[in-house]
Amino acid sequence: MKNKIVLFNGPTSPFGRKSKITALVHEIIFEEKIIKVQEAKFLDKHNPLRKIPTLLVKHSTSIDSDNICIYLVSI
Repeated sequence: MKNKIVLFNGPTSPFGRKSKITALVHEIIFEEKIIKVQEAKFLDKHNPLRKIPTLLVKHSTSIDSDNICIYLVSI
């Protein structure tokens, strides 16, 4: 995979878990970063709503677990 994929996730997010499992099932190499949304000011640059999970691929951002899973399945 040419593009680095980063999944910003929370420690107890069921939606983040769904996204992570989708990536694992499809054998997609990704980096998972567990964050505390309240303290993640850096996330505003990519996702001003500060929703998790957030998927960052190169300069593109996806939010909402359903959208993330659709993207992961498509690659």
